[in-house]
Amino acid sequence: MTPLSLFRLSSGPIRSRLLRDLMLLVASSISLLMLINFVLIEDIKHDLAGNRIDTATALVRDEVLGLLLPVRQQLLILRDGLQNAGIAPADEPALMQRLIPTLTHMPQIAGVIDATADDREYFLRREGDGWLTRRRLPADPTQARLTTWDAGLKRIDSREEASPALPHDRLWFIDAVATPGEVVWSPPYVFASLGVPGVTASIAWPDSDPQRVTALDVTLQSIVDAIEGLDIGADGRAFLFSGEGGIFVPPESSDSTSGDQRADGFFSAQTRLGGPLPFDAVAAWKDAGEPRDDLLRFHSSGEDWWGGFRPLLADDPDGAWVGVVLPVSETLTILQSRWHLIALTALLILGASLS
Repeated sequence: MTPLSLFRLSSGPIRSRLLRDLMLLVASSISLLMLINFVLIEDIKHDLAGNRIDTATALVRDEVLGLLLPVRQQLLILRDGLQNAGIAPADEPALMQRLIPTLTHMPQIAGVIDATADDREYFLRREGDGWLTRRRLPADPTQARLTTWDAGLKRIDSREEASPALPHDRLWFIDAVATPGEVVWSPPYVFASLGVPGVTASIAWPDSDPQRVTALDVTLQSIVDAIEGLDIGADGRAFLFSGEGGIFVPPESSDSTSGDQRADGFFSAQTRLGGPLPFDAVAAWKDAGEPRDDLLRFHSSGEDWWGGFRPLLADDPDGAWVGVVLPVSETLTILQSRWHLIALTALLILGASLS
């Protein structure tokens, strides 16, 4: 037997071993890719959802602040204008001339208040196509005279009614007096004149005696309408809530059909379990310790969701918060649209392992 014949005899087992080793290498490479996919797929979905939610949160913040910042600026302009002109809360004609243009051209402002610590007060808001004013009576501040005006400022009628909530007892007045010269925002509350919830921006006049405060009312509905007009995603949703977990639901909304509905539209996520999406989201956020820098996965209405929660103002975590939620299925759709990139990466890894 020649050496050449020995080599020929052994070539078959060598080929078999090479084929076996190649198949083992391919199988191990595929297994490794599957393991990597299994381990990292949740992180990929988390990152994709995080990017979407961060973008949506920034969009909501910009929209809401774009609505509220002009209110703050207009409040400063009104205060300076009234102060420089020496207009008092009792100077109704001069006040109407100053205040009506603000309400006419800034629809997010629902009403204007000018009040003093001795309970002189002037209030103006829209009333249909005209206006409604309220002035407290000097002899008895718990009584007020309400007057309606047409669009041309012609008096329509006037009446008196009880108004026991005195200005100096109102939270927007107290907070403004505590920091004179600075614009402060109240927590949400129900406006007595409109019967709807909102927030009030107020500013106390420095060195005024008695202390004087000018304030502007903004309804929560105007803020909700601005948010709902944004493009958050096919199935995404954004909403505002308080740091205490309170959520505003418009009375006409389909989300307000539960038996615990209140007339003012406020609900608590802590007491309303298994409710619509925002309530489930905020309840999960509260249970998780109120995170602000990470995503939260929760379940609502038979579906899994990603939720991101950030304070509206970074330096005011006790104030309003922005919630943005996206279905987990949306991140899967994003991944499916990028499967060609994932497959190409897998082939490159496999090719490198065989080279």
